[in-house]
Amino acid sequence: MSKNKMNTALDFMLNMYFGLKLSDLSGEKWTENVLDKAIILSYDDATRQGAFNTRVDRTELSAEKLDSIKEKGIKILKDSFKPKNGESISLSEKCGDYIVWHENVCKELAENFQDIKRKNDQGTPAFTIGNAQKWVNMTIKNLYILLSVKKMIGEDGGDSVLKTLINSDENDCHVPIDNYLLQYAFHPKTGDDKAKRIGNESNNDQIWILKETETQYKVRLNDNEYVAWSNISTYDDYEKIQEALRECLLSSELLEGNILDKENAAWIEIKTLRKNA
Repeated sequence: MSKNKMNTALDFMLNMYFGLKLSDLSGEKWTENVLDKAIILSYDDATRQGAFNTRVDRTELSAEKLDSIKEKGIKILKDSFKPKNGESISLSEKCGDYIVWHENVCKELAENFQDIKRKNDQGTPAFTIGNAQKWVNMTIKNLYILLSVKKMIGEDGGDSVLKTLINSDENDCHVPIDNYLLQYAFHPKTGDDKAKRIGNESNNDQIWILKETETQYKVRLNDNEYVAWSNISTYDDYEKIQEALRECLLSSELLEGNILDKENAAWIEIKTLRKNA
């Protein structure tokens, strides 16, 4: 295939999913263009339907207030990627290590949304650590995909913080916890049991996945109750669940590559399984 034909195909796919063109991946401002799109698209993924949007109590919540809180959240996440003093450095160099950065951003995002409560449960925030991790981790995933396309067309990414993030920290990156990843970790499941343990058997933490329907899964840590991914309420619980799911991915026979490559392959596998069901 000629380079022109490949670029035309990539251009079409980029525009369909990200609303971007190949030309947006070039030049000095590519980081700004890409970061904006990745963050906004990932917010939609983390809050759609029952994960957030349909469980919000809108009795005294105006659309303007919700938009204002959302915009502040976007700024929090966007600012977390900015290097210090204009220098191009990786997140681990900027923040001490990836986990510290990730935990701080997730907690700050959850704090930002804390005044938005759930229907019929005024004491419980509608936006949780579960939503925050999905937003942050999907942003990383989308940035990784876009950076990979950038490399395919001969752009090395310059000295951007995104390039150094992916190159130096790719196996530290977390993967989005959602129904797709929980289904992948559960499947294939033998026998009639609806629950499956995941993670290292020697680990003191018991991580269980419960199959509710063909596309809806819940997770449980130790003796806690089963919760949907969007109801994970503490970062400590999230981190333990993330560790077990990462171990599941890294030990799989999916395509060669880092944790982000393997998560992409797992997502495609489950998407295909659902389509053919």
